Amino acid sequence: TELVQEFDPHIVLSADRLYEQFGLENGEDILKKQFSRVELIRYEDALLVNDPQPLIEYILSCHGNQNHYIVDRYKEFHSFVQEKVKNGFYVTKDAGIFVCGV
Repeated sequence: TELVQEFDPHIVLSADRLYEQFGLENGEDILKKQFSRVELIRYEDALLVNDPQPLIEYILSCHGNQNHYIVDRYKEFHSFVQEKVKNGFYVTKDAGIFVCGV
């Protein structure tokens, strides 16, 4: 999100913020309504990207409005992303699972 909004602040990769409906921050409270035991196990991970193409393909596959702003400026966007990843582009992930029991 930060990368594409630096290119064009109008870009939104996902209009649906599913993590607000259920995510690591609120999942425990939601699950405790159905389960007596809820444990969050976080998965610490990150990704170092040094090739622009997979990152561009991911961005274009998102369910937002990015294609409206990128397709006509694809060469410019490719150059922008290529410059950003030339020394490695660090992508953080915030992931985990809930283990539940009765």
